[in-house]
Amino acid sequence: IVTDLSPAETTLLGWRRMVASAIGAFTGATLSLVLPQGALTLGLDILVAMLLCHVFRVSEVFRIAGYTSAIVGLSRGIDPWYLAFDRLLETALGIAVAWLISCVPKLLRSPPEDQPQ
Repeated sequence: IVTDLSPAETTLLGWRRMVASAIGAFTGATLSLVLPQGALTLGLDILVAMLLCHVFRVSEVFRIAGYTSAIVGLSRGIDPWYLAFDRLLETALGIAVAWLISCVPKLLRSPPEDQPQ
């Protein structure tokens, strides 16, 4: 979940989640085209996605990369790049909604008592 009371923190969480989703989608699509489908390939896919998150210093959201790579890697009969793009689009839409929702508390805050409206 990328919502926080602070819009700045929500933005930071959203970018991290987007980077992790992109890493997972890329590794899932790439490895599903290169390696045969199976449990070993899926495990390797998840491991590579999580290690890349560590390399790109977004290790706190490594689970998202693992989930995304597994979803893309398990695709059968669907173009993995299409599914990877679809997952990225869904993630971007969810993050955009979270960013909008995080602005609501700021908009609803009443002005301080000592300031005129």
